[in-house]
This record gives sequence, C-alpha cells and structure tokens, in this order.
Amino acid sequence: MHYLIIDSGGSKTELAIFSYPSEIPLKTIRSAGFGLPSDSGEIIKELYNLLCEIKKDFALSHIAVNLGGKNTESFSLTLKAVFPDVKIYIFRESDGTAALSLAEKSAEEGEV
Repeated sequence: MHYLIIDSGGSKTELAIFSYPSEIPLKTIRSAGFGLPSDSGEIIKELYNLLCEIKKDFALSHIAVNLGGKNTESFSLTLKAVFPDVKIYIFRESDGTAALSLAEKSAEEGEV
C-alpha cells in the first residue's frame, strides 16, 4: 500500500506518493494552491480531478495533509469523495512536518 502526503497553501500544492519503507517519492505532482482563505464546504474541483488520477495508479492506505488555508472542511470533503475508505489526517501548516511523521509512524506500525 501507498501513502499520500499533500502540502497545500494559497499559491502552490505538492502531492507526493510514497511506498513504505522508502523515503523517496514514487510520484510527485505540483499544482496551483488549494489552501484558501475561507471554507465554502464544497468539493475543490481541481483537487478532486488530481486525486482521481492518483487513484487510477495507486492504492492508498493513508493521506496526510499540511494545509496552509482555512478550508479544512472543503479539503476533507474532497479527499473523502475520492478515497472514502482511506485514513485521512489534516494538519494546519503551523504543524510543520507532522503529516510526514504521522505517515511514517503508521507505516512502522504496519498500517500501510
């Protein structure tokens, strides 16, 4: 299984797919920023489309997000729409590398 790390702010987003125990991404995608200053509570269409492409190639067990915007609800809704059975963790940007640490911890525990 694979895990997806997303780092998203207002100006850019980076998505990286890993397979435990490797620390080298299998795939990295860079796109526009999806971290928005407000939360509409609606699916983020561009992010949804990127996630659908990832789902075609990778079976994910965990998703961890460092989010720089205030749109946690929209981000979560979008992720769950594409990956309803995947464990999803969303951290505020100020949490730093918490998302990567969580993914690594889950992998070590055999959850990935």
